Amino acid sequence: IGIYGILGGVIVPKSDFFPASVINTETFLNLFGIPAQVFRAVCAIILAWAIWNILGIFNWEIRQKLTTSLEEISAAKSNLDSIINSMTDSLVIIDLDGKIKEVNPATLALLGYGKEEIVGLPASAVFMGEEALFKGVKFKELIERGSISNYEMVCRAKNGNLIPALFSASRIMDERGKLEGLVGIAKDITERKRSEVELRSAYNQLKIYQSHLIEAEKMDTVGRLASGVA
Repeated sequence: IGIYGILGGVIVPKSDFFPASVINTETFLNLFGIPAQVFRAVCAIILAWAIWNILGIFNWEIRQKLTTSLEEISAAKSNLDSIINSMTDSLVIIDLDGKIKEVNPATLALLGYGKEEIVGLPASAVFMGEEALFKGVKFKELIERGSISNYEMVCRAKNGNLIPALFSASRIMDERGKLEGLVGIAKDITERKRSEVELRSAYNQLKIYQSHLIEAEKMDTVGRLASGVA
């Protein structure tokens, strides 16, 4: 670039002002026997070749960085998918319209839906509680609150069965801090509910037995008393 600048900016046609009066195209031709334009052309070709190679290096570096980034993103996505798919609890992503955007395999297995069937359904049609959490004012309040923990509700399966569950959720924000929706976890508590019913039944039965025992003891006491009086 420096040589090209000299050849183009200093070696000019002969003129009365300095340095064109001393160094010019005529003196250059007399000195080297080759016109300055030839050297300029050679320099231009070398510059073009150099710039082409520099751009090629930059292009290669960018491709390498993009490839590395894509590999890292792919590995992170694969790892995240593996974690989500291996979860035993149901995971559901709900958009700002209150509709189901994404679910994991555990949710499909629990509710009996295909993925294409459940995605797009209103969350309120699948996840129900004493309050309509996923529609209207309640959904807006939930979004503003930011999270909910261990809320007891029922999940309506495709066949209409109601499955008791504990639901926890929190807001999803993108990298710019923009709200995108909710991510929730539903834990099936059918066995716990069954155990609670069995425990309650056993407790009630125990109370009945206790009452019978007390009555029997009373009768025994009365019998001994009567026997003593007799």
